[in-house]
Amino acid sequence: DSVFVSQFFFLVLACPGWEFTMQKRAVFYYLVGIIFVYFVYSAIADDISTKNITNKDQYIRGSTHRFSDETGFKVVGDAPAYVPPLLEKTKELRKSLGINAPLTESTSLDLYLPAQSHLAIQFDHTSESLNLILPDQGDSFSKTVHAAINKSPLWIQNDLINIFSLLESTYQEKWANAIINADDPYIDEIAFCIAHLSPQYLMSSYASVQLLIDNAELIYQNDQFLDYVEVVDYGSSESDPNYYSTTRYRKAKYIDTLEVEVPRDIYYWYIVHPKISDEIPAYIDPDIIESNYSHNNNITSAENGYFWRDFLFNHYDPGYSRLKDLLKGCKVVWNQFGGSIPMSVDPAVNVLTRWLGRSMTFTSNEERPHQPVRIYRKHIGRCGEFADMRVAIARAALIPAANVASYSTDHVWNEFWDEDWIHWEFEINEPYMYLGGSWNKKFGTVFRWRSDGFFIPVTERYTRKQSTIHIYALDSKNNPIDGARIVLFTTGNDGDIWFDTYGVTDIEGKATFIVGTGRSYYAKLQSQYGSVPSGGFENLLRVVSNSQADQEYSVSMSVSAEKPVLTWEEIPVPRFNDSRYFLKVDFKTPSQILRGTDLFDDLESNAYQFIEQAHGKINYLMTDETNYKNYLAGNDFQGFHSLSQTDSGVTEFEFDGQSDWYCVFDNSNSLHTLQHLVASVNLYSVYDPEIPEVYVLQNYPNPFNPKKNETTITYRLPQKSKVELTIYNILGQKVKTLVHDIRYAGEFRVEWDGKNYWDHLAPTGIYFCRIKTDYGEASRKMMVIH
Repeated sequence: DSVFVSQFFFLVLACPGWEFTMQKRAVFYYLVGIIFVYFVYSAIADDISTKNITNKDQYIRGSTHRFSDETGFKVVGDAPAYVPPLLEKTKELRKSLGINAPLTESTSLDLYLPAQSHLAIQFDHTSESLNLILPDQGDSFSKTVHAAINKSPLWIQNDLINIFSLLESTYQEKWANAIINADDPYIDEIAFCIAHLSPQYLMSSYASVQLLIDNAELIYQNDQFLDYVEVVDYGSSESDPNYYSTTRYRKAKYIDTLEVEVPRDIYYWYIVHPKISDEIPAYIDPDIIESNYSHNNNITSAENGYFWRDFLFNHYDPGYSRLKDLLKGCKVVWNQFGGSIPMSVDPAVNVLTRWLGRSMTFTSNEERPHQPVRIYRKHIGRCGEFADMRVAIARAALIPAANVASYSTDHVWNEFWDEDWIHWEFEINEPYMYLGGSWNKKFGTVFRWRSDGFFIPVTERYTRKQSTIHIYALDSKNNPIDGARIVLFTTGNDGDIWFDTYGVTDIEGKATFIVGTGRSYYAKLQSQYGSVPSGGFENLLRVVSNSQADQEYSVSMSVSAEKPVLTWEEIPVPRFNDSRYFLKVDFKTPSQILRGTDLFDDLESNAYQFIEQAHGKINYLMTDETNYKNYLAGNDFQGFHSLSQTDSGVTEFEFDGQSDWYCVFDNSNSLHTLQHLVASVNLYSVYDPEIPEVYVLQNYPNPFNPKKNETTITYRLPQKSKVELTIYNILGQKVKTLVHDIRYAGEFRVEWDGKNYWDHLAPTGIYFCRIKTDYGEASRKMMVIH
């Protein structure tokens, strides 16, 4: 349209006999006005396991995975209600400067800050530079370990650093070499498994590099036989530092077929991870009877055994069907709304359900195996065996799946993922089926079982009414205890007290449980400072009596010991007559990583698990060299710009540069919890003698098309000043102000997306970038094209 108007304008001016008289000049200005109004209009108009089965009555139970102390529970008292103190209000911080590129130095951080540790940024006055003082974690890594971490995707690296720091050096080298020797497209799958298997497993004799290689390769091999799903690789180790893989599958919805891509975390946790529930990932001899006590006597070598992802997909016993053959030709994962679909074969989930029903009989004898390879060879089992098998065959068929359990009602079933988690037993998407009929369940807690033993509450999906219990672990001074284990109990089908679920307390000392209603709940706290109540599981505290719908209950469980907590004296911010430097710190802790232990791991019941939870908390302060040394020595010290147990902060400090200063990020209040710290620490100079005057460089790219990309504007300042950087059109009218703030000396960059104040794209044409400061101004011509 703009081209048409321009052509019309010049055509009128070019008419024969047209002389530029006063009348014609009026027509000329009229047409110019029309065009201007048009462009303005266009601009305006244009997001546990029991390892010890103590009596034969337990053989007939549905679940094979039992809490090891599930008998003899006794209520010895009631837990008191708890009202958490109000969090201290974060101090008012003045407006962030938003500086993009500092003159002197910039340090960006994205790491896990270990418990009982700190990280510091030092301003060294002798070199006039910033030094990063890291916690002990990772300092002693070999070149091999560093190379393995760097080869892995960025989004896995913090988890790898954490795991490698918990391994002995021999095992560090073993698993680092596993990553280094891996090839695309298997590196990310192998690295993820190493990062999310327990350090106890990785240092055991059962852990095999070859198994993780086979596990990754089988995903891609099985994919070649499946029509309803495909593995999708985004980038590689050489092309993209954040590379990852996932799956894309097809499902039927009424008479339509839709494509769905599995979220990254769902793919890795519920397809890639080699551990299903409590079994030890290993090669299994299917003909050896599995011990109910150790569950490890049928583990063997790769040459003499099978891994479940291969065995269940590619092999079959005489008289039974091979899963791979039955899945051949399946075009969709499932039919979301049932009914007929225009296809000659069943959806994959239906095939898996039918294969399982024909491969196993619902019964049991004294052997209750946990290994899917052995379960298949027996061809019998109860709900525990069926649930483990259902997950194994789904993951072998590249369908995300997990166990779901209600321990206090002694039942285990499954869910698979299709844009959300879908209930799956022999019925599909019928989560309320257990509440009536022959089931007649009255659930306590219901949870989805992640492969590392983390229990994710899903009670709200299987009960019509729920209540919430917050249990706080506190010391004798009411300080929160993180990393404490809270084991929750309720009455079972027989009226006795049964194990129900467990959780780990966060940095606030809190563990939260979503529970069914009309029940009483009992708890046991276990921590490094002692147990509440004291003794073993023969003593419990009642935390809730007769839970009511939509009610939240908060109770405290306090130990008699006192936990050390960091304290310091807050002092005023130092002031200087002649400031030469400016230090800006901007940080957040978007999550905390709780370290718990897996009660149901067949290797050992204290195998570590790491649970990410939103919003971490750290201490932050600035201090001088003398006080920093006192801090390190555990003596009294002083600090300023202090923030106690906060999840974010922005601080600014002007100083003369004649002594050392320290920014301290402290996680000493955490006993076991890592804090995910993301921070930028920027050092600026008030004056820069190497920059003689304010200057704007040519933007890049230029010309630029805002429909395709942004353009970068670079400018330089010789000293601190108020800065206004504005885009003008050729008529001298403001299009958009990009910077209106204080800036320090140095070189800076700002992006312009080609949009005006009304967030509409500026038309094709010539524009000017003009910068105004306290001591001068500069401008640069630029062009927008469409």
